[in-house]
Amino acid sequence: MDFLEKAIVGFVTKFSKDIQVDLNPELVVFYRENRTIQRKPVIYVEKKVGKPKLLGFGDDFYMNENHLRIDVFDFKEVETTTSLDPQECLTAFFRSCIRDLTGLGALVKPRIIVRNIDSLRNLLPENTESVVETALIESGARECVFVT
Repeated sequence: MDFLEKAIVGFVTKFSKDIQVDLNPELVVFYRENRTIQRKPVIYVEKKVGKPKLLGFGDDFYMNENHLRIDVFDFKEVETTTSLDPQECLTAFFRSCIRDLTGLGALVKPRIIVRNIDSLRNLLPENTESVVETALIESGARECVFVT
């Protein structure tokens, strides 16, 4: 890393507050400074052929027969019951949480500190860290750090 690159990273880090994420198959908790968002790892989409419209997240959505409930951490279930890409579902969930926590106007991408990744080992593919990191980067993270 050259001097200019180090200076840019240092500058961005100074103005970007880290986000901490506690992963759990039942509840995901996002923390930033004194703000917290808790959500069940669920999204709701339209039941239709092609690219369905995303309708809601967590448990705050009233579901009827035209909607499908998807557990974003259960890749095997998503693949066998829908034509959706499980990685895209996970990314959509994380993007929603990050946007709600940081606001729509966040210009600096945050560093995300991920805890409890082991709780997802039985649900996600073998490369669990890579799957979660890819989804978080695509959702707006600058970088991901996994801690135990």
